[in-house]
Amino acid sequence: MLLLVLFAVSLVAMVFWLRSKERRLKKAPPKPRSEVEQWIEEALARELGRRLELEDVAVLGAFRGDPDADVVSAIEGVVRGVRVAYERLPHGDQRYEVRAEIAFEDGSSAAGKATFDAAKLPESVREELARTGATFVFRAYAFPWSGADRGWSN
Repeated sequence: MLLLVLFAVSLVAMVFWLRSKERRLKKAPPKPRSEVEQWIEEALARELGRRLELEDVAVLGAFRGDPDADVVSAIEGVVRGVRVAYERLPHGDQRYEVRAEIAFEDGSSAAGKATFDAAKLPESVREELARTGATFVFRAYAFPWSGADRGWSN
């Protein structure tokens, strides 16, 4: 009888310990993406979807936290790297051209660009522009599944 009570107490203690460990291991909530980061993901999804003959939605899902193994393998097989350039536009109106450039393994490349207000840029880019006074800021884009912080090298 005593052995049965000890077993039950041990089982309850183990359940509580596992639940507390699970809570500690939960990932921190993802930081919100800026409008520019969302545009970059969508532009990459469109271009890679076209090039790989995949649906944009499947590729975009990989960028936004639902990485299908086949989609990820296809992307990694054709992409050498992605670079994002932020350029302050003339006339001091705090507008920036954002250019996402994809380099492919076969030597070709593709690019997309859009214009955004400074407030819509990623925080790290705004901070660097303010600190340095530079006209250009460049960032390498790391795919979310590669382990970098949500794809942005800060």
